[in-house]
Amino acid sequence: MTADRRWARNLYLVLAGLILLGILVEGLIIGPSLFGVTSSGLGAHLNVGALLLLVTLLLPVVALLARLSAGMVAASALLFLLALLQVTSGGLGMQPYGVAVLAAIHPVNAMVMVGLSVLLLAFGWRERRGGTAEPGA
Repeated sequence: MTADRRWARNLYLVLAGLILLGILVEGLIIGPSLFGVTSSGLGAHLNVGALLLLVTLLLPVVALLARLSAGMVAASALLFLLALLQVTSGGLGMQPYGVAVLAAIHPVNAMVMVGLSVLLLAFGWRERRGGTAEPGA
């Protein structure tokens, strides 16, 4: 494996880890606001969500640079699409004219994103170590 490819695989793992961490931080940020403990959580939640959308956009690009398997690239792109759904469902599900079904999808989609992020980290680590990994195989 070339040094460029190794660097890209390491970057992939860092980005996937940051995405997972960011999703978990999102829950910690918004939780107190949902229960009326603080009112400042929504703004931070929106900002971290926008940042996560950008990082998830980078993930499939880095997967291509790292020459990861087609399944890894596709799963990374799926994570970006889920992040796009997350931002959309959050925005269109907000009061006062929110769409209830989109508001309901928001936390469920977050859980799916956590699961996919964990899988991408596990398979990415496996590929980095020299094994082959393919989500869904």
